[in-house]
Amino acid sequence: MSESPRISPGVRRLLVSELLIVVLIVAGAVSFRAMERWKEVVQQKPIEVKLRKVDVFRVEQQDYEEILTGFGTARADREVIVATQVAGEIISTLDELKVGTRVSTEDTLAQLDKRDLVQRKKQAESKVLEAEAEIKRLQLQSATVKEQLKQADKIFTTLKEDLDRMEELRSRNVGSKTELNRARLELQRYEDSKIQLANQLNILPEQIAAAQQRKEAARLEQEQSEIDLQRAEIKPPFDGIISEVFVEQGQYLRPGDRVIQLTAPEKLEIPISMGFEDYVLLANMVKGSAPDTEAPKVSFATNETSEQAWQGTLQRASPVADSQTRTVEVYAEVTNESDSSAPLLPGAFVFARIDGPVHRNRMLVPRTSVRGKGEEAFVYIVREVKTEDEASANSAASDNIPPAARTDKPGTDKPDESRATETAGSDAADSSKSTDTSPEDTPEASTQYEVVRVPVVTGREFQSLVEVKYAGDVKLQVGDLIATTNLNLIDEGTRVAIQEESDARQELSQLRVPLLRVVK
Repeated sequence: MSESPRISPGVRRLLVSELLIVVLIVAGAVSFRAMERWKEVVQQKPIEVKLRKVDVFRVEQQDYEEILTGFGTARADREVIVATQVAGEIISTLDELKVGTRVSTEDTLAQLDKRDLVQRKKQAESKVLEAEAEIKRLQLQSATVKEQLKQADKIFTTLKEDLDRMEELRSRNVGSKTELNRARLELQRYEDSKIQLANQLNILPEQIAAAQQRKEAARLEQEQSEIDLQRAEIKPPFDGIISEVFVEQGQYLRPGDRVIQLTAPEKLEIPISMGFEDYVLLANMVKGSAPDTEAPKVSFATNETSEQAWQGTLQRASPVADSQTRTVEVYAEVTNESDSSAPLLPGAFVFARIDGPVHRNRMLVPRTSVRGKGEEAFVYIVREVKTEDEASANSAASDNIPPAARTDKPGTDKPDESRATETAGSDAADSSKSTDTSPEDTPEASTQYEVVRVPVVTGREFQSLVEVKYAGDVKLQVGDLIATTNLNLIDEGTRVAIQEESDARQELSQLRVPLLRVVK
């Protein structure tokens, strides 16, 4: 009997492996078919339009008052050094001769020793009496000389007649020559006496005038001594507060030595250094520069960001500029009220805010919202865009509205600006409530906004704001919303979502030291 061929173990294993592979393939195919029947049909979602989040700034045309800043050190309008005008020892002082004591013109700050001044006054009085006595003596002497001269004239006349008679007799050989000579000598003697009396009479008025001058000098010396006696009691020239004391009781003072420093703090003056450009703005506003000019108001604070503590007015300006610092000084006055709890003190360093010129009907926008420079400057305006569904719904609704109730004019496709503004404001308010402030894209909202590029012309810059005017076919209008964030991610036609809305008041309120104020 022949044996069947025997299968080797290697072939057997190969056959088993192939059989298992086939079984697994069939089982996988059956399982895949079963799972495919259990799988749910996936519905395709509509494509969502992504919107950029932006912050916007509402354009307003308002009046703005410019605020000019500066700083300075307050000084008293009246502050003097009270010095002694006579020499002497201080024998008494005011009970409270200390810094901070308020004094009046009736108070005696210091009393000097008056004994030397009293003696000087008595000497002056004696000189006056002596001069008066000398004047009386000279006047009496003048009257006596006049009488003597009158008598001498009479005697001279008599002797002259006698001499003429004797000369006539002598010509007739009557009388002696000796008697004639004696008569001539007598006449000559009286003539010399007349000359002496006349000279003495002429000198007496000058002597009287000199005596009167000595009397006047003595009288002035007497008056000066009386004034010095009054000055020995040192009094303040005006009501004020003692700010410094230089003397003590028992100290000897010479004329010119300082006694106290007196300050009147009721009115103070603050020199404020300003740049020349700011000064030009104030040149026509300073008091007195033009008739009926109202002085600009100035508020002062202890530092740049503090609230107003004192109020004053700008009174005058320096006529020259400082060539080194290139500044001009203007002067403000502050009056401390008697009931003020914190008056401004001399020597205090303060910051000033001056009410400057008012700019009428200006459009201001954030500087960061302006792209480009010069003639290529522009801003991105965010305007509402209606979808096709909204447009058809509005069209259907407008067909049902009577013509008299419609607000849009015929032939006009633009929606009511006020309605658009309200919608933009409400959408901005809703978006501001969102806590997500990242510039990531957001799904399409019910109200869509589109970016429009508007060319502008820039003017003066005021801190974070800049004055703008439209410069193209698309006009910048009051109420427009200007994009201020994500400007590098948007362009003409970009769909955006409003995140936060602000205006000029809010922008100015965020500044530490605003240099503009919205005029109500």
